Amino acid sequence: MRTRLIAIQYLRGLSALGVVAFHTSWTRTDIGAAGVDVFFVISGFVMVLVTEGKKTTASEFLMARIRRVVPLYWIITLFAATVLGNSVRDVVLSILFIPHMEGAKLRPVILQGWTLNYEMFFYLVFAFAVSFSRSLRTMAAVLVGLVAIGTVLHPTDPIAAMVTSPLCLEFLAGAWLCHAVKRGMRPPAPWLILSLGVLLLLVQVSMPVPEWWARAILWGVPALLIVTGALGAELRGQIPALPWLTLMGDASYAIYLTHFLVLMAARPWLHPMPAPLAVPILVLMCAGVGVAVHRLIERPLDQALVARRPRPA
Repeated sequence: MRTRLIAIQYLRGLSALGVVAFHTSWTRTDIGAAGVDVFFVISGFVMVLVTEGKKTTASEFLMARIRRVVPLYWIITLFAATVLGNSVRDVVLSILFIPHMEGAKLRPVILQGWTLNYEMFFYLVFAFAVSFSRSLRTMAAVLVGLVAIGTVLHPTDPIAAMVTSPLCLEFLAGAWLCHAVKRGMRPPAPWLILSLGVLLLLVQVSMPVPEWWARAILWGVPALLIVTGALGAELRGQIPALPWLTLMGDASYAIYLTHFLVLMAARPWLHPMPAPLAVPILVLMCAGVGVAVHRLIERPLDQALVARRPRPA
């Protein structure tokens, strides 16, 4: 199975745009925030996709993920901190991906940076598991064990709450999905599975963002169904080529990191507009800025870092 799947790219793009719509604060539903849950399932899927069956060491895996995730996050974080006037402590903890409180809320410099804290934790657990012959089972044992501890103890410390959160199981679900697909599993009736996932989210339109186990079930299960269905459709050659959506997928990380700055700048100017008009304008603006950052900063930076990667002797 090839490592670049257009269904995954499409879902990345749509998930990023969903999070943007949620953060406009104009929508009547919080379901756009479930884009994060789709991201977590995809992340677990991709980690197995790019490593399973290959001679990848834990350090090689971590360095590859650091090159992909850290540089742009640091750039946007430092820029945002300069604009917003965050404390040195807040900046340091944010760039080190350490969960911390700002007042009564879990709040890194970049609002949505809390999800990057989860990602880095996932990478550390996966890198640890890569060192064992049955890496997926090792990762499952670690994550399930931690979630079980959290379910019993309900920790309030930000770090403990993160590493024991049921959201970790969304990452694990994506990893097992990829493992199954690589061994020949083909999701039956993929469009039905995809539609069921979307429907399960749509029936929750009047509900606020769920918490703890409720989110892992109410949003995590539909997220897994959506990824499974989209992947099954692609494996059957049923996904059409949509260049604009591929571009959204390629730029999804840049859109995700930069959109809150765009919203802060643009929302006051559009405030008098009705939501049906304001939300599409804001989403398009965030997408445009994200694509520009992807092409002018993220992609050249990634290419430069790959070019400087040490070659094996």
